[in-house]
Amino acid sequence: MRIGRITGTVVVLVALAAGCGGDDGGGGSSDGGDASSQEAGVTLEEWAGQVDEICTEAHEAVEDLEIETTGDLRERGEEAVEIGEEALADIDELERPDGDDEERAADLVEALEERADLYQEVLDEVGEGDDELALLAVTVENVEVYEDGVEAAEEAGAGECQESFEENVEDTGRVADLFEQAGALSDVRVGDCLAGLEDGDLRPEPCGPGAEGEVRTTSVSGATCPTGQVSRGSDGITFCLELLVGPEDEDEHLDVGSCILLEDGEQDTVDITELPCGEEGVTHVIVLSVRRSQECGPDDRRFDKTPQEIARSGRGEWCAQPV
Repeated sequence: MRIGRITGTVVVLVALAAGCGGDDGGGGSSDGGDASSQEAGVTLEEWAGQVDEICTEAHEAVEDLEIETTGDLRERGEEAVEIGEEALADIDELERPDGDDEERAADLVEALEERADLYQEVLDEVGEGDDELALLAVTVENVEVYEDGVEAAEEAGAGECQESFEENVEDTGRVADLFEQAGALSDVRVGDCLAGLEDGDLRPEPCGPGAEGEVRTTSVSGATCPTGQVSRGSDGITFCLELLVGPEDEDEHLDVGSCILLEDGEQDTVDITELPCGEEGVTHVIVLSVRRSQECGPDDRRFDKTPQEIARSGRGEWCAQPV
């Protein structure tokens, strides 16, 4: 499965394709089953061509499943794995070449089986949550599966398989770079907690008094958070969080977590009324305190703090997320 970037769907990120072929058919001859070939024994080139053809068909069948989200992966991932198992069974039934070429063929089959096992491991990691970081970590930790596949496919002369394994290596490398850039945030999983929602310095925090939000979703593909959850991002990673902070309702001072009625005023101003969270009429929740050079979320409303709020939470402006 060809991948251009790591900001796409989950199935693209984990390359959950059973086969090794691309979109242009097999990489060699597939007529190794005629009488003359059978009498003389199949060559490595003929065998590799048949493998590329089987893998291409499996690849196209997986693409037809249209797996684009973690939910799709939960619903149809097993079907994708079954396609891979059927492809491996078909490959196992092929006549293999003799001598040293038989060893090269066996190495490629082993590499394909190891990649299929890795896809099953990714599928097992999906669970009930939407945790793309956990899925990606599995592939990064097992990059040698792809690297060994490149070598085995090259030795066997299976060009489409080699190209697919090379793309797996490249994509996994981009994910590894993202993880390195994100540092400790790349280790955050659903159920963990974060601090820094107010000051913009997003960081892991043990779930307890110092935590400001509990993670409900991790994503590198820009997940849209459900109503009532706060979206915060850093270094290409998006987290959907359930706020743990509990500001006092109607104390006339806003803080992260305050619930408000936001109405447009005159001359591009806004009128803000703090309300108890959960009360009818709440339109937004304060999710972040930002300085002038910082940005709010794409759907957030931004407005100035009062002098009293600046004294309590520092200079800057509020970002309010619609509920």
